[in-house]
Amino acid sequence: MNLLRCALLPLALSSVLSGCQKDGGPCVYQEFEDSFQIAKIQEEQVQFEGRIMPPLAMHWFAQPPQVGQKISIRGKRLVQGSCNPLEILSVREDY
Repeated sequence: MNLLRCALLPLALSSVLSGCQKDGGPCVYQEFEDSFQIAKIQEEQVQFEGRIMPPLAMHWFAQPPQVGQKISIRGKRLVQGSCNPLEILSVREDY
């Protein structure tokens, strides 16, 4: 019987501890939608002028984008916690 208790104790503790939050606490995001102008297209990456926006992969675009073209990006920026700093939700071509 003691052997059974010793075997079940780590299992019970792991299920309790798995509910604990990781370092950095819960992540909080702020949604945004903004326009960006394409500065350069290089190696399947689209880079933007001016603002701090990381390059986007070509798969976000329905049609091949052009340098100088303006696009709208909707996403979420991390404002608290230690999760992914940016989530892109949609990319839309400005006409």
